[in-house]
Amino acid sequence: MAISEREQRGLAIAALCKIDKDPKEGVWLVPSQSGGGKYKVINDPENERCTCPDFETRGKTCKHIFAVRYTIERELHADGSETLTETMTVVKKTTYKQQWPAYNAAQQAEKRRLQVLLADLCRTLPEPDRKGIRGQRPHLVKDSIFAMAFKVYCRLSSRRFGTDLLEAHERGHISNPIPGTKVTVFFENPAFTPILKELVAKSAAPLATVETEFAVDSSGFGTCKFERWFDHKYGVTRTRSIWVKAHIACGVKTNCITAVRIIEKDTADCPQLKPLMETTRQSFTVNEVSADTAYASNENFQTVADMGGTAYMTFKSNTTGAKGGLFEKMFHFFQFQRDEYLAHYHKRSNERVFGGQAQVWRCRDEHERCRHGQRSAVQISLPESLLFDSGARRAWYRAGLLEE
Repeated sequence: MAISEREQRGLAIAALCKIDKDPKEGVWLVPSQSGGGKYKVINDPENERCTCPDFETRGKTCKHIFAVRYTIERELHADGSETLTETMTVVKKTTYKQQWPAYNAAQQAEKRRLQVLLADLCRTLPEPDRKGIRGQRPHLVKDSIFAMAFKVYCRLSSRRFGTDLLEAHERGHISNPIPGTKVTVFFENPAFTPILKELVAKSAAPLATVETEFAVDSSGFGTCKFERWFDHKYGVTRTRSIWVKAHIACGVKTNCITAVRIIEKDTADCPQLKPLMETTRQSFTVNEVSADTAYASNENFQTVADMGGTAYMTFKSNTTGAKGGLFEKMFHFFQFQRDEYLAHYHKRSNERVFGGQAQVWRCRDEHERCRHGQRSAVQISLPESLLFDSGARRAWYRAGLLEE
């Protein structure tokens, strides 16, 4: 009979650690494997309990309870020796073979295909009204957005990136040649930020028939600017990087990013879910939304419900559900049907969702060189608009939807 991973860990704790019973409280003291003290286990056949975070979250048998069970089952002999009878079946991890032909085709054609898709994405961008404005005409908006997005994708210095821009002009992706160093000026233009946010929704729209379940999360991005303050307690001057926060709404199947918000570092997370999902709803049908504790509020649960979906968010340890409304309803759902609730919530934990954030984080070097907050906001918006172009392409090759 196969045993679970928690049972195997409990067996290891019982074999390698000293587990004592407190005669006063009648509880077992099980050492933490991470070395962070001990957990109290109450060995009551009708109501076994443990003080570890795993048991408090799941409400089911943890490895510490299994360790106590194995300890009690030991047989002591007259000579002081002990015997522990165990039956264990090792569960073999299932692996899947990589589809190397499709993977290689996607990798080899990625840069060329991205330029084609990105140029088509920027093709219909409108030009601002320059009536009455004298002077040299600036580069077209579509060319500027193409150059910025392509630079973030290439991750090269401005000078080295100039060669890629010349090749893009020769292929007809931009209307006029753009010097590589000129792209750094585009990043300072605050007028490009709303355009990029609009492109995020536009680039993800073709996946509307696939994505109906979404996850919301955030990540911080630092700049090269620092702030200083004097620490009166220790009498020293401290410094830290100035950073901004990016909130994203991400599909759980294709990891396409459907909406993004760039806010200040001290802005609360909870109010950001509503505008993210309102933007997502413009192109997608919303059936489920999962988010962490920072987004849990009655308003956010109701917002998703008004869109015809269900929100699955975790709760703080001291939550009682006394707020009423959908918050209370979902809190009791979490308490009494925790496994079913967490199965929906952990859709945000799959590797594709965090892969979406990883693609954003790969451009961190670009953001750290930002000298202005506006430039940081513009550059953070850029990777999301590329996700549809680069992230979904390998899946298309595997499905046979793209052929070269």
